[in-house]
Amino acid sequence: MDQAKFSTGADDDELDRILTPEVVQKILQFATLKLQSEQVREDYQYFLQLVILFVGGKLDRFHFRPPMALSSARFMGRIINCLTMYMFCKGGQFQLDETVLSGIREVNVFTVTTYLEPWFTATDPVKAPLTDLLLLKDIMHYSAVSPLTAECALNAFKGHMWYLSEECVALAFFDDRVPISTKRAMVLNLGVQKKATYKSRMKYVVGQKDNMYDLIDKDLDFFVSKHTLKFFEYLRIDSSFLSADPATWHTLPSNIQALETVKGLQVVNDIAERGVALIKSYSACEGKVTNDETELQKIIVVCRKLIMEETPKDMTIKGVMEKIKDKMNKNSTK
Repeated sequence: MDQAKFSTGADDDELDRILTPEVVQKILQFATLKLQSEQVREDYQYFLQLVILFVGGKLDRFHFRPPMALSSARFMGRIINCLTMYMFCKGGQFQLDETVLSGIREVNVFTVTTYLEPWFTATDPVKAPLTDLLLLKDIMHYSAVSPLTAECALNAFKGHMWYLSEECVALAFFDDRVPISTKRAMVLNLGVQKKATYKSRMKYVVGQKDNMYDLIDKDLDFFVSKHTLKFFEYLRIDSSFLSADPATWHTLPSNIQALETVKGLQVVNDIAERGVALIKSYSACEGKVTNDETELQKIIVVCRKLIMEETPKDMTIKGVMEKIKDKMNKNSTK
């Protein structure tokens, strides 16, 4: 491949109505800002660079990488390959069936316009409820661009709404992006009895498809009930600041201390990324671990357990390998 011969989404007439100058500017600002911070893996940085190129931005000293390996645990690889294939195909270096190219274009546009920002903010526990609710609404609005893509994304996302459960939505109390008026409404709903609202809320959280579009007009207070107070009990957090007006929370010691606690929470994406990184380190020392996808998934589960057990960060790779082997032997019958 001639790395100088590629075409971007900005050169595609079919994307003019979607990649407007305002949308492109917003994407470029976000991706450029994220590039200035350290990423959890190198392919995250590479993904941001590809996004900048796709929307017509410029990069210094950039080189395309060979296609990366795929697994069911690494959706990032599929996104990277779709962006790369599209730019080289539109650049005339190889041909794709028009149906395939159209599908790749759909993935790329949805990724850069709708999925990019939630992906890179997913590891922030304080922002999780509002980020997930906004992503849900964005997916629903995306049906005006591509009904099929929106439906596929909604079907995938509806099973991952745990941050909108009655307990976890309490994280939004600490999100400075949530308006004061919404926080006041959330506090008022803390007095709502669980029995009166539990079914109406949980039918969304557990992934029921019926009436999902009702949420497009809902705000975070909709998910709050008396049961939300359990969040503070589980984490042994002082919730006394809730009795004050939300406009004054930032000055209260109980809120400041609680914020430090919730900021230290680990979220699912962070655990998964560290598990993948552990697998890569293990593979580098042992060579090819397995060609069987099922076996690889079992090893990933073991790595996640190691991380959940707070494996010391200074543990040597040899020590990690020994722990993995030991756990795999113990779990060999499962």
